[in-house]
Amino acid sequence: MFSARLSSCNLGARYNAPAERAVHSEYAQKFGRTLEEIHQYFVREQEVLAELYSRSCMPKLLLQNDGLPDNAADEAWSFWTEEIQAGESMAKRAG
Repeated sequence: MFSARLSSCNLGARYNAPAERAVHSEYAQKFGRTLEEIHQYFVREQEVLAELYSRSCMPKLLLQNDGLPDNAADEAWSFWTEEIQAGESMAKRAG
C-alpha cells in the first residue's frame, strides 16, 4: 500500500495555483464555498486517510510528498518492486 501526504501549507499552495484552481474549481465547490473551506476539507480528508492507513497491516509506504511528484513516483516504484521480489522469494521458500 502506498500513500502520499502533503503538508497543509503545500496542500493549499498547490490548490491555489491558478492552473490548479481552473481545473478543480467546479469539482472543489462541492467541498466548500471559499478557498479556505475547500483547503480545510482536504486537510481533514488527508488526516482521515492517514488514520485509516495507519491501521492497515499490509506492507506500506507513506511519503511526505512536498517535493516533486516524480520523486514520489520513483520511491513508490522502488517500494512496489521490492515488495514483489520479497513475495516471490517467500513463495519459493514456502513451495
